[in-house]
Amino acid sequence: MWQKAADILILPNTAKKDISKYYTSPMKLFEYMASGTPIVASDIPSIREIVDDASATFFTPDDPADLKEKIQATLADTKCAQEKAVNAYKTAREHDWNARAKRIISHITV
Repeated sequence: MWQKAADILILPNTAKKDISKYYTSPMKLFEYMASGTPIVASDIPSIREIVDDASATFFTPDDPADLKEKIQATLADTKCAQEKAVNAYKTAREHDWNARAKRIISHITV
């Protein structure tokens, strides 16, 4: 609920550890996507696996200056930010529990 009240949501995952960079499925990202609020996220493979440039604004991981720049750019271009938020919301619908369960069941053979 609070996420919808925000102007943007930040996902600052580090790229310093491989577990964060490559192997996580950040639940917070799915929550952000479902909120319909623009997202600014670290440009790392584990996040890019879920969203792309049409759904989020990316910044260089572990680079506060780039994060600041991307936040300012996102706040300045509200039309683009809202388009990305809508795309992220649509993508979130493809990853909800029902969709995930259907994919898992489709891989189970009896």
